[in-house]
Amino acid sequence: MPSSFLSEATAAVGIALINSVGNLGGFVGPYAVGYLKDLTGSIDCSMYVLAGFAILAGVLTILIPQKLIKIDATTKKQPEQTTVELPTT
Repeated sequence: MPSSFLSEATAAVGIALINSVGNLGGFVGPYAVGYLKDLTGSIDCSMYVLAGFAILAGVLTILIPQKLIKIDATTKKQPEQTTVELPTT
């Protein structure tokens, strides 16, 4: 997704940010599940919270304005082939 609406230079930063947030979620998630289980006595509440965040992420992804996305799959052209001539010996 980041490469479809960010330039090449900033796409790497966007992908790294997404990866960092994912790793942070992998660290904090189990602690949040344990905390909510201790607080409520059931794991149901923590599963609802995790499902809510997953649904929120999906909705936010769908709501990205179409004008921000650079690549249109229907008009996407094949990249031009470049040839390199090797020196002969």
